[in-house]
Amino acid sequence: MVNPVIERSVLVFSTWTALGMLSLALFLQGLEANQYGTALAGILLVIAAFVAHMVINALYRTGYTAGETALGLATFGVVALLVVIGFATGRLDERDFLACLSLVAVLMVGFLSYLVTRYGLRGAYSTFHHKPEGSADGDADGDAR
Repeated sequence: MVNPVIERSVLVFSTWTALGMLSLALFLQGLEANQYGTALAGILLVIAAFVAHMVINALYRTGYTAGETALGLATFGVVALLVVIGFATGRLDERDFLACLSLVAVLMVGFLSYLVTRYGLRGAYSTFHHKPEGSADGDADGDAR
C-alpha cells in the first residue's frame, strides 16, 4: 500500500537535497570567487526549490508541516545573523554583502509568500496583529474610554 504522507516527505526531501546542495555550492563559490553572478545562480536555485516545494504541496493538497516551517524560520534567522555578523566585523566586501543581502531578501519574500499562501492576505496580517482584550473598535490602547 502506498502512503502519500511518506511519498510527499521523500519528494520534498529529495527536492531540497538536490537543489539545496547545488544552491549552497554555487552561493559559496560565488562568495569565495567574488562573483555575484555565481552567487545569484545559487539564490535562484533556492527560489526554484521553494517553488518546487509549493508545487508538491499543491499536488498533495497539503501545507507545510510544523517541522518544515520551523526549519525555514531557523534557517532565515541563522542566515540573517551571519550577514549581520559579517557586516559588523567588516569581513564582507561589497559583492559579498550584495549577494548576502540578495539572499536575505529572497528568504524574506519566501517567508511572506508562505504567510500569504498559508493564511491569505487578511489572515497573514491577523496572525501578527492582535487587539488587546477588552478593546473596542477604533481604540488602539485597549482602555475603551
